[in-house]
Amino acid sequence: MKILIAPWGYPQVYKEAEYRLNGQLFRSRTSTGALKKGLNPDYTILILQDSLAVYNPETFKAGNYRQMVESLQNFLIERYICNPDWIPDFDSEHDWILIAPNVGTFTSRAKDDPSELRIKGQMGDYYYWVLYNLSHFILEKARDADEVTIMLDTSHGLNIMPYLTYSALYNIAAVLDLKLHNKVKLQVFNSDPFLQGAEYLEIHLVRELYPKLQLALKLKTGRFLPVKVNKSFVGKETLPVISQKIQTVFGRYNLDEIYMNSFLPFIGAFFQGIIHGILHFFPPDTAKIESEICELYNSHIQLVPQGDENSILVARKLYFTEYFEILTYVRNLRKVMAQMGMERREEVSFSELKHWSERLYKNFPVVQSRIRYEIDSLKNDEKLVKHSTPNWVSFGKCGEEIHKRNFFAHAGLAQNAIEFKYDDGDYWIRFCKSSQNVILKYLKETITNQ
Repeated sequence: MKILIAPWGYPQVYKEAEYRLNGQLFRSRTSTGALKKGLNPDYTILILQDSLAVYNPETFKAGNYRQMVESLQNFLIERYICNPDWIPDFDSEHDWILIAPNVGTFTSRAKDDPSELRIKGQMGDYYYWVLYNLSHFILEKARDADEVTIMLDTSHGLNIMPYLTYSALYNIAAVLDLKLHNKVKLQVFNSDPFLQGAEYLEIHLVRELYPKLQLALKLKTGRFLPVKVNKSFVGKETLPVISQKIQTVFGRYNLDEIYMNSFLPFIGAFFQGIIHGILHFFPPDTAKIESEICELYNSHIQLVPQGDENSILVARKLYFTEYFEILTYVRNLRKVMAQMGMERREEVSFSELKHWSERLYKNFPVVQSRIRYEIDSLKNDEKLVKHSTPNWVSFGKCGEEIHKRNFFAHAGLAQNAIEFKYDDGDYWIRFCKSSQNVILKYLKETITNQ
């Protein structure tokens, strides 16, 4: 499966040119159009910013931000996207436009009917919005794929769009690699700059790589707030009202508890190679929570006319925080692992421990080897060999102090930390119930700045 993704600026200013790709010439007003013709992607995603609404006359009639975005999408599709000069064979089932947030002051520069659009907010929202939406799209489309190639065209994006889009795609592709080991490829293309009279513009494959997860990450503790109030745009009277709405949503889902008692130990267990910890703390599906947070974010974007009928202010009263990235990151991990067959369980067999160590840690042979060694050591333990009943038995003494170094050195299989039984032709293990609080504490400490 191939997905072509391109951040764009204002397509009106793009000039027609001959683009050369792999020795073939393609005439187009965009390198994206040439790439679509030459590489035949299954899906094409164009990322454009909401600041382009300044060129759309319907913007200044919109009653709210949602209407502004819908009107902008229609404007872009009708004028540019459905025009083969910009994008050939646009198909709404396979091609998609993502409108991402921007900040700044923008003018149409039209002599006869000038317009101005001012957008106040956080520039970082572009990254969070793109990461969230591309994650949903790519992971769903790749559900049944045997291999995935993500192609990023950086020729047209403005300012930091290409870099932030690349960062989001690397993040997504690295998680997807857990399932499709060495079969998730990220390609970065860029064309020669436009030059009037040039024979052709070469499209270069700037970089080709296979993104991999890194087992190193530090997260904050404290209140889990994926969005916060932009206090500089909110009056003192309105601030408590909006803050209460945020607290109501987060309180309904008990996000603080999910973060501390599921997200953190889940990531900690994954990074430390503790398979039964991954399963024990496997997080809940947060798709509904994310959707409601995004709805909360969008519903607090205000359109404020500025006197002139062609001048408007877009004020984002909320902004995304790094916790929203964590929420998306954990959801991506959970989604890919669930597609691989993992689910929340407190009991796991030795054969499953070995199976998941081989699948999850293909890129980390040291972690994989440590897990395998610990499983084999337990299998040869005299106490385990003599026990062949489905009754749970402790290896050591549950409830006694678990030495932190031993717990991690033995991949979570330290004897004072686990119980075992023999059932259905295999040995099974679980954390000692009396030790779960200290195990939770250890796992959280590996991933936080405590």
